[in-house]
Amino acid sequence: MTNKNQALSFAIVDIETTGFSNRDRIIEVAVVHADADGTVTGTWSTLVNPDRDIPNSNVHAICASDVVGAPYFAEIAGELAAQLEGRVFVAHNVPFDARLLTAEFDRLGLAGTPFAGASLCTLTLTGRLLPASGRGLSAALSAAGIVNTHAHAALGDAEATTELLRHYLLRAPEAVADLLAGVHLVPAFSGDLAELVPQAGGTPVALHNRTATARAQDGQWLGQLATGVPVLGQPHVDAYLDLLATAMLDRELSVHEVGELTDCAVTLGIGQEEAIDLHTEFVRQLAVLAWADGVVTEEEGEELHSVARALGVEAHTVDGLISAQVADGTVGSSTAGGSSLRLSPGDRVTFTGATEVPRTAWEARASEAGLDVGGVTKKSVLLIAADPDSLSSKAKKARKLGVPVVSESGFARLLGELENSGSGVVDPRMIVAASHPVAEKPETEGGLEDSMQFDGSSFYEDEGEVSTPVVELGDDGIGLDAGTMGSAFDTAAGILGFIARTHGGLRKAVEHRGISAVDGELPPYVEALLSQAGEESGSFRMALSQRRGTITEVLSSFWDSCDEREQRILRDRIIAQSPATLDEIGQAFGVTRERVRQLQKKLIARLQPVISSGPVADFSAGVRAHAYPVGTLEQVTSIFPELATTLSGWEAPLWQILDAFDDDFRIDDGWVCFPDLPTAAQRTGNLLAALVNDEGVAELARVLEKSSLEDPTLLSQWLTTCGYLVSGDHVLTRVGSIPARAASLLSIAGRPMSVPEMYASIGTSASERSFRNGLYCSDELTRVSVDRWALERWGMAEYTGIADLIGQRVDAATADGAEGLQLSELVTELSGVFGVAENSVAAYAATGDFTSTGGVVRRRSEPKVNNATPEESNGVYMHDGRWCILATVTKDHLRGSGTYVPNGMTAMLGMQWNEPRLLPSEHGEQRIIWGNMGTSSVGSIRRFLIPLQVVEGDRIWIDLHDGEWFSVTTAPTSRAEELDGMAWLADHVGAVPGKDDEESYRVVAEALGLAPNAPRRKVLARFRHRPDSEAVEHLERIWM
Repeated sequence: MTNKNQALSFAIVDIETTGFSNRDRIIEVAVVHADADGTVTGTWSTLVNPDRDIPNSNVHAICASDVVGAPYFAEIAGELAAQLEGRVFVAHNVPFDARLLTAEFDRLGLAGTPFAGASLCTLTLTGRLLPASGRGLSAALSAAGIVNTHAHAALGDAEATTELLRHYLLRAPEAVADLLAGVHLVPAFSGDLAELVPQAGGTPVALHNRTATARAQDGQWLGQLATGVPVLGQPHVDAYLDLLATAMLDRELSVHEVGELTDCAVTLGIGQEEAIDLHTEFVRQLAVLAWADGVVTEEEGEELHSVARALGVEAHTVDGLISAQVADGTVGSSTAGGSSLRLSPGDRVTFTGATEVPRTAWEARASEAGLDVGGVTKKSVLLIAADPDSLSSKAKKARKLGVPVVSESGFARLLGELENSGSGVVDPRMIVAASHPVAEKPETEGGLEDSMQFDGSSFYEDEGEVSTPVVELGDDGIGLDAGTMGSAFDTAAGILGFIARTHGGLRKAVEHRGISAVDGELPPYVEALLSQAGEESGSFRMALSQRRGTITEVLSSFWDSCDEREQRILRDRIIAQSPATLDEIGQAFGVTRERVRQLQKKLIARLQPVISSGPVADFSAGVRAHAYPVGTLEQVTSIFPELATTLSGWEAPLWQILDAFDDDFRIDDGWVCFPDLPTAAQRTGNLLAALVNDEGVAELARVLEKSSLEDPTLLSQWLTTCGYLVSGDHVLTRVGSIPARAASLLSIAGRPMSVPEMYASIGTSASERSFRNGLYCSDELTRVSVDRWALERWGMAEYTGIADLIGQRVDAATADGAEGLQLSELVTELSGVFGVAENSVAAYAATGDFTSTGGVVRRRSEPKVNNATPEESNGVYMHDGRWCILATVTKDHLRGSGTYVPNGMTAMLGMQWNEPRLLPSEHGEQRIIWGNMGTSSVGSIRRFLIPLQVVEGDRIWIDLHDGEWFSVTTAPTSRAEELDGMAWLADHVGAVPGKDDEESYRVVAEALGLAPNAPRRKVLARFRHRPDSEAVEHLERIWM
């Protein structure tokens, strides 16, 4: 660290998040304090409750239960700001960490970003100092020899990044100082936060790290209950037992459920001892159920032990209950087995989160059992969550409404009970009665209401009379008046509405076994309506339009019922793809934003009944049935052409209006996705994860078998939308880097491939040269010939370069007692196995570390000597008092290739064979070497050329400064085409021609390292010895 930076201190930061966009939330943050040399002076970290679902727990191992008791970001914002103030903000990929932190502070009302101009990025440092290592944190740590024992944990990554920073401070302090030039410290902003958010300036909240999460499944939570509380007797425990029964529906306790039980116990005065007694009796009730069939299976025994551990019941108690059949009994008001819930056909259940079993499979099975699958409502019976502690909107709503939240395994048990009870056959009469009651009508003998025994509440909002003519139904000659027709239609629509939502359309609903199961039990006119439901025209369709109107009629009627302000709110806020702000609408009508908010709230309350029942709800159900879990807007529009209709007044197509109304799906980029494109794409990723091989490749046919998309072309389009690459009959899931794509292609081909062959197939925007260079950055790939690559796991011999291969074989021959290796044998093997040109093998065998005499290749016994001199090196001339290289800029220079250097220059520096040297420069160290086939070179000079703004064809001076420094400067533009005589030769050596030939001659002689008045023969001889044939021909022409 330079003197001017010795007073700096660093705040090294790492965060874990729910995703990568500004909409995502931070779920863990860590800060490590370090002084100017990287020594750690303190650490700070906490989990953060994001108040939303956590979809990527597989990455960072943080799940909803871990953050239940964690503080919200607003609660730790002030303390976090204090940790960052007055220090340089450091992270590995600063743009990401700073952007997500800024987004969090922005939600609290903090304007701007406190990290602008106050940061140091170790990822950028890695790119400069370890360009071949890969710039990700794990690759950078590996290259630096640092082990991260807690990867993807915020504190572990922050501490590892601190070690990496210290490594760079010790290894390359000047490079760090260059990046710190102009960087200021993070300004104080905790005071601003305290004004914006009261929590940010108050008493610090308790932080929450990964080890602080109480385990809900081992009974430790009982330690939170008081001991020594007097036992009050059974009557006061009913509420606790009811809550316990609900919590243990899935035989597991979530953190949320532990909190509810603890609060309930404290309220009722239940102490630790009494709670354990109640839990023991509860487990005994489960044992009674297990013994009901005369035997306790191994699975039932494991379940009893699992429940006992969660409730703090000793294992030996369970062993005793299993070994001897227990007598039946009851505890409080709970039913045996601790489950007061039994599922029945028609019950509303909801799923949330990325379940282990695909959600489509769960929903199909639930529907087959007669359950109603949909969103969370007051009538919901159960929410099935991938994580029972989920913070998703559905889970929060369920807890608010008191709907039990269970795991997949708990739902599987409850669903199994329903299926095994024989109650899973859908009875349409019961479904209609429970979920879609028909409007109350005057009693008529043998009428529909009597046979269905409805409770009289109305299914549809509009209770007014509908003027419907008498309709003849089919060949049976059944005629209905308006009232009976409407009532019959309501019944048929209720039946079809339920089954259509669960079986994908009216035609399937008509054919569903639930209808035939009650054949003959429904009134004939209802059966007649049902029999015609699939026809394009007929009394059912006529009744549909007359009884309820079409979706366009309903929405148009609602639009007409709105005043000008409400219409503006509908069009420009509720359904707009780029909604107007409250201020914008308020200014248009001369009212405040709060008034607009009030109008919008009332408008939504009026709109809700219109979209949640009747034609709008049925139409949405049809869209969901045909598009779930993902479909194209074009595909759904072909089934429902009305979706493309632009509604008058609304000035938007019907699909856009439904998209705004229905939270179950989103229409994005032409796709109809449930619930949105990112979640649908994540589910696709979960599906692919089980189908891919080691290189992330899956067969498209296997994906098609598992996918809900049945059209291969449509599936390919969807996979491409998700960011995957479809290549022929395969899908490539690892497409983020060149090596990953190459590994996937090799996996598909099953054989080594050449670089041009892979490049032509990979579809990358990078150049073939960049593609080739990228292949070296992977441990999965092995170069097996001059231009072919293979997968490392194939175990093929690696091509390590001609010189190295020769060395391996010569050493092996010598170890076996031979004098060396026959050149012919060497040429045959290397050209045959690795595709090396025969003349290249012969050339390498006679240079560098090897000699080739008498057809035998041996290792050189004497050091190789560089006998070249600058004086006799072509393109080397005296410039600014030193030997410098005059070069013409080429495409290779501009794209970053290495640059040839005459051997006379490396000889002048006294360099040894294959021992590179690093020369300092204003752009960092510059590598120079004498090696390979006896030639010399320097590394890329592109970074020197960019500031000079040179182009191809310009001339430059490459100056080694006698080994003390490295620089590149511009040389005079060549005027060779317009010059002749000695003036041409002066231009040729990079000098400015003199006024006449005599002066130009002196310039040329001095450029060659000769005296200004050196004889002509010496000038000519020097050009010949270089050799510079172009200069020799010119001198012979003008002198001879």
